[in-house]
Amino acid sequence: MTTEVLTATYLDGAFVPDQFTAVPLGTRVRLVVQAMPDEAEVERAIHEFDALCDEVDIDAPGTHLTRDQLHERD
Repeated sequence: MTTEVLTATYLDGAFVPDQFTAVPLGTRVRLVVQAMPDEAEVERAIHEFDALCDEVDIDAPGTHLTRDQLHERD
């Protein structure tokens, strides 16, 4: 069983894929429909997150592990 994640536009009662798929014509598929977020909404959320990151100073006192310690390569 092949799984693909596609984006599509709903037009005139049919889902029109935004890109080509190799699924043969006539193949039954399962669709899980999830509305895509509005581009402006995504941009607003990113700006809000960036502003929050700028407001909050995260200081992690203590010992900083080396890459080898993090990956247990001693």
